[in-house]
Amino acid sequence: GIEERDHAFGRLFGILAVIRSGTLGVKDLSSVVVEGYTKDLIDLYHYKNWMKEPSAHALIELLSSLDTESNLDLIAKVTNSVITPTLFLSAENKVAEGDRAQWLQKLTPEQIAVALHLQTRQNE
Repeated sequence: GIEERDHAFGRLFGILAVIRSGTLGVKDLSSVVVEGYTKDLIDLYHYKNWMKEPSAHALIELLSSLDTESNLDLIAKVTNSVITPTLFLSAENKVAEGDRAQWLQKLTPEQIAVALHLQTRQNE
């Protein structure tokens, strides 16, 4: 109940504190660190419906905190190894193979926001 909610928000606020501290914006950042925080945020996203929006927002903040020029490979690695399989191709988005229209209809606004952010960052 309330303790679970407090724990979930505590995890979220802890990750946001690290993101906002600027420590993830350094050059040559370990992919293990970024992948870990990304996985935690996506776990929170899937935890409860009321955690979807704040978790997706935190994920966008995490990606924004990474310097695009020096961390382009890192962003691509995290996107391919963590975000795509666990956020976009998760069990709740499973559809018949090749049915892209049905898959798009299952995406949440938060998933679309993350996808648009990734696309925008790639084109910078």
